[in-house]
Amino acid sequence: MSENNFKDQEYLSLTDCWRIGVGTNKELVYCPTTQATHVLSSNTVRLLRECTETQTLDLHAARLCERFNIPLKRFPEMRQQLNEFVNGKLLVSKTDLLTMITEHSSPQSPLPKIASLAVPTRNRPQVFRRCLDSYAECAKLYDRNDLTLLAMDQSDTSDLQQENQQAIESVRKNHGIKCLYSTARNAEILARDISSISGVAPDVVNFALINDDNMPQAHGLSRNFLLLSTVGDLTVQVDDDTICSVLPCREFSFDLTLTSQYAPQQFWFLSKSETETFGDAFTREDFFALHEQLLGRSVASCVNERCSDDRLETSSINFEQISSEFFHRLTKPGGRVAITSLGVGGEAGMEGSSYFLTADRKSRARMMKSESDYRFTLNSNQILRSVTSETISSGSVITGHNQGFDNRNFLPPYFPLWRGEDMAFGELLGQSDEGAFNGYMPWHLLHKPFIPRNYSAEHLRLRASRLSFGAIMEALLQSLKNERRRTPKQSIEAIGRSLLDWGKAPLAEFEEMLTLQLLNRVSIQLLRLETELKQNNKTPAYWAADIEMCMNALRQTVVKKTYIVGRDLEDYYGLDTARKTQQKLVRRFGELLISWSAIRDAAIALRKNMQEREV
Repeated sequence: MSENNFKDQEYLSLTDCWRIGVGTNKELVYCPTTQATHVLSSNTVRLLRECTETQTLDLHAARLCERFNIPLKRFPEMRQQLNEFVNGKLLVSKTDLLTMITEHSSPQSPLPKIASLAVPTRNRPQVFRRCLDSYAECAKLYDRNDLTLLAMDQSDTSDLQQENQQAIESVRKNHGIKCLYSTARNAEILARDISSISGVAPDVVNFALINDDNMPQAHGLSRNFLLLSTVGDLTVQVDDDTICSVLPCREFSFDLTLTSQYAPQQFWFLSKSETETFGDAFTREDFFALHEQLLGRSVASCVNERCSDDRLETSSINFEQISSEFFHRLTKPGGRVAITSLGVGGEAGMEGSSYFLTADRKSRARMMKSESDYRFTLNSNQILRSVTSETISSGSVITGHNQGFDNRNFLPPYFPLWRGEDMAFGELLGQSDEGAFNGYMPWHLLHKPFIPRNYSAEHLRLRASRLSFGAIMEALLQSLKNERRRTPKQSIEAIGRSLLDWGKAPLAEFEEMLTLQLLNRVSIQLLRLETELKQNNKTPAYWAADIEMCMNALRQTVVKKTYIVGRDLEDYYGLDTARKTQQKLVRRFGELLISWSAIRDAAIALRKNMQEREV
């Protein structure tokens, strides 16, 4: 191909090209999408691997020269190397990728509006009332007259439940919104009815909906109840300590981004002075309309919307870190945005701040403006987190603060107990349904807990060196990526059977399997931290010291038998009981996944019968 033929085109390399060392500093490279195979020097492969964002060849060449400290007088050499990548089908044009996504698309059917807002809550009546009022005011302001507000209250005492009921009644009276209030008693009734209709054993259904072991944290129970109560609809769940006020991303773009990044959201970090007044910048936009921009839509329709005059307007569509597997999913019929979320502004809502240490390059630069700002971020978790443009991703990170669900199609359950239920849900969705994508909006939703959270350096060390049970559950699910079957229901059942086998094995065999999975995870984590240090020349020194502290703590704890036990389970039960409880929870979740399709079908039948009685 001549120089002029692709001068203004934009190209990228796919992130999962196969690489096999063939000796003498050479690698065999294979691109699954184009089926191109080449033997290249290792240095040449390094250049290819840096071209994962869509840019013109001139921009790629300039950035590579800067990245690898190559004199600009060698720019023509770099440009020629990129030409060879294009001719060898190792760089793919954005236009070709978009054509393959849209060529088999069909017109998008009109989508319904979001039918319900669901709020799980427990023991926080003041926060709950504030939350309800804010979303009800938004619904009224934007004429969401058909919206139903659902609350699932897991509060421990009747007095707290009564306060929450009064809040619901106030919203119904003051804003004229249909409200449905449920408690654990309603969950028990739903579980009994589902078991009766489906034939699924009560113990299995109860695990999804009822805290029969009185665990201290049971966020997933409420989420499962709300999912089963809204089957057939577009619905949104929000945490009770959010406020329905939003802020556009600081680097807001009207583009559409397609990415296979695990976590595509970026961070902006708030200084101490900013946190005092930054909530004032949030405004009352149509929160539901923001979700509806992507929720339930086909990927092809989102791309076609950016086209005009039968010609792809590629300037408004970006690819970032695209894998061949993700692209294969994009080009298959039926791809849709199954889950949507806005970013968060305020308290991050994460278990500590160790995640920030290895944030993406842009986020890291923002955090390192000064050591005082850096320390404040680690201590307070006060952040802005979002994408910069509407983004469709195959990543499994789902923001728990607000989640839009296309509940017309099959969705997996949440892990019912302990924290991190959204991590397991994201893994299950991605592994079971290749047509389901996550949609991220470039907006921040205000997250404002009543009680500020502060994290010490010791907290950072502990969180970096020990895993919660939710993180262990996520690691187990990540090891089952090959369980995908022909349909999402079959895939969830297959994953469930694997978990059931592990849960029924002798405890020593279960822990040996778990050890192998987690040691592999630790190896990857340590290599990543070491790479971060090298790439950034161990600067700034205060950040490098924290990285090295976390690495040392991880090396010390990974050799102990306690490493494979969730720290939250051990803190609650003690080590011996925690080990047995951990395996029991894996077994029960396996049983739930095997039966989830029947449970969901029973919920659909119950809801249909209820709707027929209301007519």
